[in-house]
Amino acid sequence: MPQDEFDRKLPAADGTSNACTSDAKVYGSGTTPLYLSSTVNYDTKTNSCKSGLPSLVNSAVVAVDVCSATTDCTNQAAPYTGTSCSSTLTYKDDMASAFGSNPYLIVEAYSAGQSCAADKLT
Repeated sequence: MPQDEFDRKLPAADGTSNACTSDAKVYGSGTTPLYLSSTVNYDTKTNSCKSGLPSLVNSAVVAVDVCSATTDCTNQAAPYTGTSCSSTLTYKDDMASAFGSNPYLIVEAYSAGQSCAADKLT
């Protein structure tokens, strides 16, 4: 089935993930998700900057084959920095896992005038 035949409109009230726009497209399986390269800051070098409670996470959209996770910390003093890779399909779960029961805030920025379209995440 062609993608344009499968596109459907979903009112924002029908799902919290669509809260920023009046309508959002829902796609079937087989679409390629966006990938995010995240610079993750830690206050300690525990777990070689691959896990633990981060102090800051800053993510940017990248091609799937561009992101390269680090195997050890960069920087010689705090904040120690590592790089992790996620798809937009798992990013929120990855952040919930990283921060655990600690409070955190995710801010997503989109290209202006694009109705918060996933492929316009900046």
